[in-house]
Amino acid sequence: MTSFGCAGAIGDTSNDGGPTSPARPSRCATDSAEAQSIGPSPLRRLTHYEYNNTVRDLLGDTTQPANEFAPENREGVLDNDVGSLSVSPTLFEQYYRAADAIAARALEGDGLARVAGCAPMGATEMSCARQFIDAIGARAYRRPLSADEVASLTASYTSARMGEDPRAGFRTVLAQMLLSPNFLFRVEVGSPVAGRADRRRLTPYELASRLSYGLWGTMPDAALFEAARAGELGTIEQLRAQVRRMTRVANGEPVEKARVHLAHVFGEWLGLDAVRRLTKDRAAFPMWNDELRDSMLSETQRFLQDVSWQRGTIANLFDARHSFVDARLAALYGVSAPSGSGLQRVEFDPMQRFGLLTHGSLLARNSGAGQTSPIRRGQYVRERILCSPLPSPPSSVDNTPPMPNPMLTTRQRFARHTADPSCRSCHEQIDPVGFGFENYDAIGRFRREENGMAIDSSGSLIATDVDGTFASGRELLGRLAASQQARACVIRQFFRYAHGRYESEADLCVIDELESRVDASGGRIEELFTESLLTSDALYRSATP
Repeated sequence: MTSFGCAGAIGDTSNDGGPTSPARPSRCATDSAEAQSIGPSPLRRLTHYEYNNTVRDLLGDTTQPANEFAPENREGVLDNDVGSLSVSPTLFEQYYRAADAIAARALEGDGLARVAGCAPMGATEMSCARQFIDAIGARAYRRPLSADEVASLTASYTSARMGEDPRAGFRTVLAQMLLSPNFLFRVEVGSPVAGRADRRRLTPYELASRLSYGLWGTMPDAALFEAARAGELGTIEQLRAQVRRMTRVANGEPVEKARVHLAHVFGEWLGLDAVRRLTKDRAAFPMWNDELRDSMLSETQRFLQDVSWQRGTIANLFDARHSFVDARLAALYGVSAPSGSGLQRVEFDPMQRFGLLTHGSLLARNSGAGQTSPIRRGQYVRERILCSPLPSPPSSVDNTPPMPNPMLTTRQRFARHTADPSCRSCHEQIDPVGFGFENYDAIGRFRREENGMAIDSSGSLIATDVDGTFASGRELLGRLAASQQARACVIRQFFRYAHGRYESEADLCVIDELESRVDASGGRIEELFTESLLTSDALYRSATP
């Protein structure tokens, strides 16, 4: 493995969430929010997740039709990265079939009267069709329809209507709406801003969609549509009022859609979907089964929900001393089984477990089927936690991990990566981080020995803001909890999800603004989730894609 610029990738502070400090000079060119630059605003296709949510809220269809679509072609970590959201011929064909099937389900039985909101009979038929087009069309396109759009859909209805049953006309019109770019994409056009050729101000309906997809992963609800119609989404204060309504109910509990969507954002950032597909060597790990795997995933999801909505902070992701376990996880972790059924809160021995990265889900995710993987674990920390991705190794390099050897520890077997000069430049930044997790086996069970030999979980961090050697995984996790680089990385991950793309130079001021607001809240995750939609660019889009 050759030295191909690893140090540069790690230390980059402008694009990858490198070392930062709240006290650093602002990267804003001016104190005026109106004068700040705005990052690109590419057209964003609905992700499969958003598509499912949108047809559910538009028509009550809970069949999750997008689950049958071709998998998203991801270029990065997040499912909504606009660079991956093209429409291939295969996907368009799937859209076509899904639109027809969704329309048929929506209108079967008494669905026609329910969806149309009227009875299309006799002399009232065309007025009912027009009412349907206006009402459903405005919700499907997430804005009022233009006169030309109404005329086109009306013509489709008329030509598709068959015999005495108008159902075919309604089905054709509804399917046509579901195939429209106005449904499949989050269209933002905006209006010109006097004196600013580089930006456009979003319309109230475009702002409503930004909020709804940013906080709920789905289309606006009736209250948000009404606020847009009434012109009550024109200021940051008005947007903030909607954000409060959309995230917390009267008793302070999180709104269900916001809770589910934040869990989805975490799942994308942390790659939790991979946990669902985990398999392990049952001979090496007899206690491994699908139920244990599912419990691991549930634990992490429950922990993230608790930290997010109970005033938890970014640092708590790495230093929390509690989690939620059921009987299966209690046996894995060596703690007392909970008295009730399901997941119950437990306090961990901080000498053994310390925050999210010692959950069985992530430890197992970043291991092989029969052995741990310091490379996977170290790379995960570098890429997901520190936003410091390394380039892929050349195709000529043999990436096969060393075979298990009962005479050696994993650390000893993997030492060849840093001993070989051609591999050292990258692996010295990965392996010493991964070694910090060697006290956990491939399914996340704590251990002090391997093959009868004491485990050495010491390691080192380089090219970070918390560089130096550490004596144990606990010390490593303490450093990550205190790391401004890790904090900045988490903030960037949320920025990326809110904007559907990676940051550019034009975004650096907005990112500084977001970091300052999160810092002012004490680093609260809920604040990060909401403020990522309320920065100084919230009312605008770039005039160029």
